[in-house]
Amino acid sequence: AVFAAKKFRILGLKPIGPIIGMKDNKTKQFNFKIIVTEKCNFSCAHCINQDSFNQNAVITDQEAVEIARLIEANPDIKTVDFTGGEPTLFIDKIKLIQRHIQRDVFYQLTTNGWFAKKNGDLLDPIKLNRVNISYDKYHLEFITTEEVLDLIRLLRNKGIQIGINFVYENPLEMQFLWDLRAETEDVEIRANQAVAGRIPVLKEALEQSPFY
Repeated sequence: AVFAAKKFRILGLKPIGPIIGMKDNKTKQFNFKIIVTEKCNFSCAHCINQDSFNQNAVITDQEAVEIARLIEANPDIKTVDFTGGEPTLFIDKIKLIQRHIQRDVFYQLTTNGWFAKKNGDLLDPIKLNRVNISYDKYHLEFITTEEVLDLIRLLRNKGIQIGINFVYENPLEMQFLWDLRAETEDVEIRANQAVAGRIPVLKEALEQSPFY
């Protein structure tokens, strides 16, 4: 991934690099997604990263600092979402970005939750307001429902908002959500239907993004 801040205009918005900006036309605010890495320790069949250009790509320290400066300089960016790949594989990059942002930002992170039992303190060094957990039949090949429940409890105890990103091909797969019912009263669930094992909505969202 290559990031060139000089070619970036926050109002002209022609992007270069590991970022996606989605503008809310009502509030005029940006949800800024930072693709920390395309690398992932899962290999889910439906994932857009299966078709990725470089599954080992990670933002450099220079890119991280330039992204942070861009966010710092543009108060319309209210939400920053760390995503991937699996962003928690490179917590140091997230820490570096946050270190260079001195104003209040709503931070969220999308994860497969691999660290739930192995390293429950993994997220402690970074600031997070919300964590979105990817959970569906694809991810259940690599993680158990009980591990996801453990992660939900862990995040709740830390006062972090929780979301579940659920992808399904067949509505009968909603049964997997039922398995989480004991811990999802305060959890926002977003369900997206995959077509032919992929999620075309993601590609469309990227192409419509002012940062694309």
